[in-house]
Amino acid sequence: MGRRTRALAIALVVWFGAVVLFDVAALGVASLLPSGPTSRVLIVSVLVNPADAVRTGALLGIEGSGAFGAASLALLRFMKGPVGAGLLLATSLLVWMVVPALFAARRLDRADL
Repeated sequence: MGRRTRALAIALVVWFGAVVLFDVAALGVASLLPSGPTSRVLIVSVLVNPADAVRTGALLGIEGSGAFGAASLALLRFMKGPVGAGLLLATSLLVWMVVPALFAARRLDRADL
Protein backbone atom coordinates (compact mmCIF):
# COMPACT_ATOMS: atom_id res chain seq x y z
CA MET A 1 0.00 0.00 0.00
CA GLY A 2 1.39 3.40 -0.95
CA ARG A 3 2.10 6.22 1.45
CA ARG A 4 -0.77 8.37 0.19
CA THR A 5 -3.25 5.52 0.33
CA ARG A 6 -2.21 4.69 3.87
CA ALA A 7 -2.49 8.34 4.91
CA LEU A 8 -5.97 8.60 3.39
CA ALA A 9 -7.09 5.40 5.11
CA ILE A 10 -5.79 6.61 8.47
CA ALA A 11 -7.43 10.01 7.99
CA LEU A 12 -10.80 8.40 7.21
CA VAL A 13 -10.62 6.10 10.24
CA VAL A 14 -9.64 8.99 12.53
CA TRP A 15 -12.42 11.18 11.10
CA PHE A 16 -15.05 8.46 11.52
CA GLY A 17 -13.92 7.74 15.07
CA ALA A 18 -13.86 11.43 15.97
CA VAL A 19 -17.38 12.01 14.66
CA VAL A 20 -18.84 9.00 16.45
CA LEU A 21 -16.86 9.39 19.68
CA PHE A 22 -17.57 13.13 19.82
CA ASP A 23 -21.33 12.50 19.70
CA VAL A 24 -21.06 9.82 22.37
CA ALA A 25 -19.00 12.13 24.61
CA ALA A 26 -21.42 15.05 24.12
CA LEU A 27 -24.41 12.86 24.97
CA GLY A 28 -22.58 11.42 27.98
CA VAL A 29 -21.77 14.87 29.36
CA ALA A 30 -25.30 16.08 28.63
CA SER A 31 -26.84 13.12 30.47
CA LEU A 32 -24.99 14.14 33.65
CA LEU A 33 -26.23 17.74 33.63
CA PRO A 34 -29.57 19.33 34.51
CA SER A 35 -31.92 20.40 31.71
CA GLY A 36 -30.69 23.98 31.07
CA PRO A 37 -26.97 23.28 30.76
CA THR A 38 -27.73 20.11 28.79
CA SER A 39 -29.33 22.15 26.01
CA ARG A 40 -26.32 24.47 25.84
CA VAL A 41 -23.83 21.58 25.77
CA LEU A 42 -25.70 19.88 22.94
CA ILE A 43 -26.09 23.12 20.96
CA VAL A 44 -22.39 23.93 21.29
CA SER A 45 -21.53 20.35 20.33
CA VAL A 46 -23.54 20.82 17.13
CA LEU A 47 -21.58 23.97 16.30
CA VAL A 48 -18.12 22.48 16.85
CA ASN A 49 -18.80 19.29 14.88
CA PRO A 50 -19.17 19.95 11.14
CA ALA A 51 -21.05 16.69 10.50
CA ASP A 52 -23.64 17.62 13.12
CA ALA A 53 -23.82 21.22 11.85
CA VAL A 54 -24.62 20.05 8.31
CA ARG A 55 -27.16 17.51 9.56
CA THR A 56 -28.85 20.06 11.83
CA GLY A 57 -28.90 22.78 9.19
CA ALA A 58 -30.37 20.42 6.59
CA LEU A 59 -33.09 19.21 8.94
CA LEU A 60 -33.98 22.74 10.01
CA GLY A 61 -34.06 23.84 6.37
CA ILE A 62 -36.29 20.96 5.29
CA GLU A 63 -38.54 20.50 8.32
CA GLY A 64 -38.36 23.91 9.97
CA SER A 65 -38.85 24.32 13.69
CA GLY A 66 -40.63 20.97 14.02
CA ALA A 67 -37.53 19.01 13.00
CA PHE A 68 -36.44 18.08 16.53
CA GLY A 69 -39.53 18.88 18.60
CA ALA A 70 -38.66 20.59 21.87
CA ALA A 71 -34.94 20.39 21.10
CA SER A 72 -35.37 22.58 18.01
CA LEU A 73 -37.20 25.15 20.11
CA ALA A 74 -34.23 25.28 22.52
CA LEU A 75 -31.88 25.54 19.54
CA LEU A 76 -33.87 28.34 17.93
CA ARG A 77 -34.21 30.18 21.25
CA PHE A 78 -30.45 29.91 21.84
CA MET A 79 -29.65 31.08 18.30
CA LYS A 80 -32.22 33.88 18.25
CA GLY A 81 -34.56 32.34 15.66
CA PRO A 82 -34.24 30.54 12.33
CA VAL A 83 -32.14 33.26 10.70
CA GLY A 84 -29.70 33.28 13.63
CA ALA A 85 -29.54 29.48 13.55
CA GLY A 86 -28.77 29.49 9.84
CA LEU A 87 -26.11 32.17 10.21
CA LEU A 88 -24.46 30.47 13.18
CA LEU A 89 -24.44 27.06 11.50
CA ALA A 90 -23.10 28.58 8.26
CA THR A 91 -20.41 30.45 10.19
CA SER A 92 -19.41 27.25 11.96
CA LEU A 93 -19.08 25.43 8.65
CA LEU A 94 -17.20 28.32 7.06
CA VAL A 95 -14.69 28.25 9.92
CA TRP A 96 -14.31 24.48 9.44
CA MET A 97 -13.50 25.07 5.75
CA VAL A 98 -11.30 28.17 5.98
CA VAL A 99 -9.09 27.35 8.97
CA PRO A 100 -7.81 23.99 7.64
CA ALA A 101 -7.30 25.51 4.18
CA LEU A 102 -5.24 28.35 5.66
CA PHE A 103 -3.26 25.88 7.76
CA ALA A 104 -2.58 23.71 4.70
CA ALA A 105 -1.58 26.73 2.59
CA ARG A 106 0.84 27.85 5.28
CA ARG A 107 2.37 24.39 5.54
CA LEU A 108 2.70 24.12 1.76
CA ASP A 109 4.42 27.50 1.59
CA ARG A 110 7.07 26.23 3.99
CA ALA A 111 7.45 22.84 2.30
CA ASP A 112 10.31 22.21 -0.07
CA LEU A 113 8.52 20.84 -3.12
